[in-house]
Amino acid sequence: MKYKVFIGIDVSKLTIDVHLHGIGASKTFSNEEKGFALFLSWVKSIVNNQPAEMIICFEHTGMYSIKLATYLNDIGIPFAMLPALQIKQSIGIRRGKNDQIDAQRIAEYAWLHRETIQATLLPAKSILKLQSLLTLRNRLVCDRGGMKPHGKNRKRHWKEKSTRDISSL
Repeated sequence: MKYKVFIGIDVSKLTIDVHLHGIGASKTFSNEEKGFALFLSWVKSIVNNQPAEMIICFEHTGMYSIKLATYLNDIGIPFAMLPALQIKQSIGIRRGKNDQIDAQRIAEYAWLHRETIQATLLPAKSILKLQSLLTLRNRLVCDRGGMKPHGKNRKRHWKEKSTRDISSL
């Protein structure tokens, strides 16, 4: 598909920073559904293109970007979730870094790769939920593995006479 509008978004925990390539417009919105709706109405006020003629690009940041991806998927607007390393390597070393600059660079990346960029297709919501649960499980397993050695040392330490009173707590 030939896209005409290239939008770069830097996704953070609380906000999304948006940049429209070629127009030079940038703005920040909240990283929640209300902010997404405001973002789309802002884009429509600037650009008169149909949603199918625009591509929204952002880095895949896990749980912070999945909300935006799900929202865009549900309303049928094409988007591309890109690996951060891919964008970083294509741009090269540059000075200066903040969320607005990152959004601008993502939009620039999308424009430069306009012939090959493809919209992301999200899996079914049940698969997304399973992926989220597996990620949580992996974190818990790692945390538990990190705590096991400390537990053995604590038991050994509490057997000493000077700390026996603490071990009864």
